[in-house]
Amino acid sequence: RVDCIICGDPVRHSQGFDAPCSHCYCRGCLLSLVEAYTRDETLHPLQCCLQPLPIPTVLPFLPSDLRPHFQDKFAEFSAPPPSRIYCPNLTCSMFLGSSSDRRSEITCTSCATSVCSTCKNRVHPSEDCAENVQTLVVKSLASRMGWQTCPGCHAIVELETGCHHMTCRCSTQFCYLCAARWKTCRH
Repeated sequence: RVDCIICGDPVRHSQGFDAPCSHCYCRGCLLSLVEAYTRDETLHPLQCCLQPLPIPTVLPFLPSDLRPHFQDKFAEFSAPPPSRIYCPNLTCSMFLGSSSDRRSEITCTSCATSVCSTCKNRVHPSEDCAENVQTLVVKSLASRMGWQTCPGCHAIVELETGCHHMTCRCSTQFCYLCAARWKTCRH
């Protein structure tokens, strides 16, 4: 028997999940960790002691209804944020893959919307890509509100209180005043 690294309960070694760092998780704690991971991208990659947990060894511990959701989130979180493609259908918004896969058109498997992988909007046959009208509205709102754009992933961020040193969810550090990477500006 070993103790679960999270709850401290004794676990039969044969029934626990062994992390690469030799820590052991009981099934309940591993399940809680995976469920939290699917809701929080900052937990990517799923790890213990800074060592990624091998996905093929995690899957057998998960209930069958959680496995595909976990695998989908792993694929989404593994793609760099600027290359992620989501369904532009506002009632869907499903993650469709990465624009680095070099496909020109992607069809959403959930709602059948066809998506241009270049501009990430609905397919526009025989037309050049144009900036999404909704993106322009959000950029205008961000400008009016004084929000800043991360130079790493281009996410819009807001500083409510604190210093101007920002660390985005993509791990890029930058100055909130000028959006330059941290320690490359005069602020």
